[in-house]
Amino acid sequence: MKNKRRQTPQHISPKFEPNTKNNRSNGMITLFISMALFVTLFFFGYHYYMGIEKSYSHSIEEINWIEKADRLSKNQPTTFLVVGLSFPDGGRIESQQATSWNLITLNPKTGQGLLSQVNAHLEIDNKPLYQWNPRHQTDLLLNKLEIILDQNIDHLTVIYLSETKSLIDLFPNITITPQVDYSYNDLHLQKNQNTLLSGRLALQYMLNQGEETVSERNQRVNEVLLGIWNEVYGLNNLPHWKTYFDEASQIVYSSLSWQDYLRLNFGSYQKAIKNLTILEVDKDNLEELRTKVKEIIN
Repeated sequence: MKNKRRQTPQHISPKFEPNTKNNRSNGMITLFISMALFVTLFFFGYHYYMGIEKSYSHSIEEINWIEKADRLSKNQPTTFLVVGLSFPDGGRIESQQATSWNLITLNPKTGQGLLSQVNAHLEIDNKPLYQWNPRHQTDLLLNKLEIILDQNIDHLTVIYLSETKSLIDLFPNITITPQVDYSYNDLHLQKNQNTLLSGRLALQYMLNQGEETVSERNQRVNEVLLGIWNEVYGLNNLPHWKTYFDEASQIVYSSLSWQDYLRLNFGSYQKAIKNLTILEVDKDNLEELRTKVKEIIN
């Protein structure tokens, strides 16, 4: 009798099929969490954005100041008048005077800009500019300036320079670039050299009224204002904007709406701002100013 060969038992590996039901459930949970997180971030982001807009509108914007221009929204050449007021000789006995006058013309299409630093002693109706109050004589002043300068003024911003200490103190340091050598007490600055100044020194540099010409003092004001602008400008400082605007209340007043402010900061106007040509303006070269403005606009 033949022996039967013993057969080796076969091992059958179990088949593992993907649990598509569980994977689908996990995917839905992940999607739901992502959507919930997005909605939450959007809600808080929008809430914070509205808080910044409200702060700007309540603290800075003068709604009915001048007739609203829509040149910024149409990406057209725009002219801004920026006036700085300060106490004469650094004291507070007399009323503040409009010591700093600047016309800024920007063409976003060509990327060209003109900063006209107007001498505060330029007279309108036999009255020097520094004696005008742009906040209370707005319409009359703008109409007369537009006739003299032969150009439209689309927006007005007024800054109370003597009150800027609390705003400047928000920044650890401010970078300025002097256009001329400067020396006063313990402060010594070199021409065209970027310099970090504390809030105290920046305020001193801006408001000191020494023996310089009106144009030189105006230039120092602009250097500090530009330094503040650079500190505020940029998305990296967006979380601090509400603080800046709240502090600027009673210091800065502007006809710029919140939407126009954003267009000016992040739109095509930035190239023109970075390419500003500076022109010193007094009664003897008004025609040169008119010509250069037309060149920028056209």
